[in-house]
Amino acid sequence: MSEQENDETKKGRYKRVPVYTKEHYGSPKPIESKKVIDPFPMLILVLGTIGMIVSFTGMIVSSTRPKQAWEIEQEATEWYNKGSYDLCEEHLKEQLRDPKSYERAGEVKVIKDDGIEKGITWEFRARNGFGGMNVGEGVCLIKKNKRWVAATIK
Repeated sequence: MSEQENDETKKGRYKRVPVYTKEHYGSPKPIESKKVIDPFPMLILVLGTIGMIVSFTGMIVSSTRPKQAWEIEQEATEWYNKGSYDLCEEHLKEQLRDPKSYERAGEVKVIKDDGIEKGITWEFRARNGFGGMNVGEGVCLIKKNKRWVAATIK
């Protein structure tokens, strides 16, 4: 066989057909559909982004605003009346051999309060170096303007 006959035989036997045709698969080429974004999730995404931007700018504006004198005084008074007691206990625990064994055994008593400085005392129990529990008395001085505490064991 010559090359020309060989080529004709190949052409007759193998018919080149595009991949997606009716002849090849028995159905037309599928039409690619455009993907459409569902409007509801898109709306939620847009509104959420806007909400985050608004809240973030609100935080920046509120944090850059200087505190008023009455706000500073109110915070200092609140700390002086409530938060300082916890700080006194923490300061006292640092001085104990076993801080985890600390238990307050009595009420906090105010021994001095002039509005600027306050002295408080309370009883507590804590484990000593031999493993036994001792009863002690804690004394703390609180200064309002400096937000300062000093606690010791009496």
